Amino acid sequence: MELDQLLQEIGPHIGDLMVDPYANYMFGSLSQSCAPHQRLYILQTISNRLVDIACDKKGTHAIQSLVSLISSKQEEEMVENSIKNHIIFLTLDSQGTHLIKKIIARFSEDRLNLIFCKLLERFIQVVNHQFGLCVLKDLITKLKNNQEKCHFILIKMRDQLDDIVQDPFGNYGVQHVIDVYGDQKCTPIIDKILQKLVQLSIHKYSSNVVGEMHSRNLCKNIKTIHQTIVTRWHLFGIDEKQIWNLCSTESSLRS
Repeated sequence: MELDQLLQEIGPHIGDLMVDPYANYMFGSLSQSCAPHQRLYILQTISNRLVDIACDKKGTHAIQSLVSLISSKQEEEMVENSIKNHIIFLTLDSQGTHLIKKIIARFSEDRLNLIFCKLLERFIQVVNHQFGLCVLKDLITKLKNNQEKCHFILIKMRDQLDDIVQDPFGNYGVQHVIDVYGDQKCTPIIDKILQKLVQLSIHKYSSNVVGEMHSRNLCKNIKTIHQTIVTRWHLFGIDEKQIWNLCSTESSLRS
């Protein structure tokens, strides 16, 4: 009862407390003591400011503490309603991205449909972004047993593979998909990489993916391709250093 009274008194100022350099620590402790109905009251009170709080250097910690304690459908729905028009903005923000990651980790899968759809709409922008990549990797892992959503992710990855695999961040997304889903599900992606193996092997970022495929022995036909490249590397305009990744394949296949 005392906590209810306290929340009523500070209600108009909760948002300010959450972004204050010192008071945000107090709010973190306060949220630990809140019951579900009290957390719901806080979420209702800050609903119009939740995005701004999440993007604040101090506020992001306070909102993450609150979200990590959520335990009811009503609380999840309140957060979802507050962020539904700002999901991409939060995902790509250096502070806001932590809220999206916390939601993915904490919320039930059925509550992630909106985030899933928004990220897929802007898939290449998200996967090729420093912060977006981390969010997408968390989502891929969270939904790894959802066959339908896995299928949609693989289609997006396959269709835009050229732009993703050669990106400084996107290439890690390709590696993560292969690691989480396995080579059988990722056959369309692997086959597409094999079609451009030469170019991708000598590219600064896509060579990371080729190297990962080598180490996992995912490419059944790489030995033949490797031998062709080594014997005809002059025709491809490739120097010996550039085919280092391919040369490492033969030794891995022999082992």
